[in-house]
Amino acid sequence: MRPSRFALAECSGLSVDLLITALLFLGSTFDPMIARLPGAITGMVTTMLLNRSNKPSATVSRFLKNTLTLLSRLMGIGLFVLLQARNPLLQPLITLAFSAMSGLALALIGYSRVCKRHTAGAD
Repeated sequence: MRPSRFALAECSGLSVDLLITALLFLGSTFDPMIARLPGAITGMVTTMLLNRSNKPSATVSRFLKNTLTLLSRLMGIGLFVLLQARNPLLQPLITLAFSAMSGLALALIGYSRVCKRHTAGAD
């Protein structure tokens, strides 16, 4: 799988995550930290399904792609909870966007490093 397809799958999963979290938070009386969990789970499942539907890569296994997705999403959830717990006056949508973008950056950096390691090991 090319890095652009992995990035597109990650962006699609993050957009589903942001949409569901924002709808749960803004459309009801859910606490932002509680509303984050269903959105994150749905976004992660969306990303994993999109990774599965793409052509298998000769360089990176499906397990590594799903592990990168899981770790980046867990880091995003942890950063969101940390920011909200340390400063509850911050707008939840701002911390949600910041944590989602940092999770995306982690996933893309991790995927590029895995691709480099596998192509260097194949030589």
